[in-house]
Amino acid sequence: SSDVCSSDLTLAQDLGVMSGNSFEDFCKPSEGKDFIIQDWLPNEALTMMFAPSGSGKGFLALDFAFTVACDDIHEWHGKKVVKHGPVVYLAGEGQRGMKKRCAGLANYKGINPANIQMHVITEAIALDDKHPQFGIQKAIANIGMRCPEPALVIIDTVNCYMQGDENKTPDTSAFLRACKQIIEEFHCTVMLIHHTGHSAENQGRARGSSVFKGAMDMEYKVSKTGRIITLENSKNKDNEEQPPMVFQMVEVPVPNFYNSMGWQEKTCVIEFDEQTTAIVGGQSTPKEKVTKTEQFARDTYKEAAAKFGIIIHDEETHADVVAVDTENWREVFYRRCA
Repeated sequence: SSDVCSSDLTLAQDLGVMSGNSFEDFCKPSEGKDFIIQDWLPNEALTMMFAPSGSGKGFLALDFAFTVACDDIHEWHGKKVVKHGPVVYLAGEGQRGMKKRCAGLANYKGINPANIQMHVITEAIALDDKHPQFGIQKAIANIGMRCPEPALVIIDTVNCYMQGDENKTPDTSAFLRACKQIIEEFHCTVMLIHHTGHSAENQGRARGSSVFKGAMDMEYKVSKTGRIITLENSKNKDNEEQPPMVFQMVEVPVPNFYNSMGWQEKTCVIEFDEQTTAIVGGQSTPKEKVTKTEQFARDTYKEAAAKFGIIIHDEETHADVVAVDTENWREVFYRRCA
């Protein structure tokens, strides 16, 4: 505005001009792509994948990473890959196990590791460290040195890269501000890998402050029963939440990895279970009127089906359905109801 004093402009330039637009420009569609992977991985967003320890979230995170980092992969389990680009994986723990997973996954997909634009940083540092030579500034410098324009940065796990108390709002906010600095610096998406609490009532949410969920553009809940992994879209800030996806854990050999007995080592990869996903994720028809109680019953049935269901053939309808033991359904229903 012409009414803005020149002294104000000078002061703003000295202190750093904050980004902004006129209201007319603000209302225009953003340039570029809204998604990296259609419906499931937004572009320039803060996301989180959470699950209890040992639930397979690391395998899913790697599956996301490989899909984005390899130009030869055009679909992610039926969803279009909208944008490819380098991936930076901050692996704060379990590096040897991750090496095996990466080598096994590349071999399983038939991809030459030289064609995967992925960089792994194994040092765990506190992103919320206030020291100017450490924390987020060190992380940004190291990411930029390896990859000036990453499409995706995965932080595995929150516990490895957070100095403060995850249960305290100020500490959590400081950590999330650091994560958003990465997004602003590189115009990329950040995916946090986090755990649930230990108690039974906290298995449906990420551990720590509720600020985590509030800050997310997209959130994923992972659960595992035997070799079945279910991925749920527990929050989708700007779009409808996606139906659950079901995967099978499959054991595969790892080239060039041998144990002390000289036997080739193995790891696991995930395979999309299209049939179970289609059944578990079935939606009501638009014309069907469903009460809140009926919808609650259906939602809890779907959750129970994803964890405990078995596919059977219904002789009356001649269709495959997911059968759930009543006790398993009741356990989910009681846990979620008031």
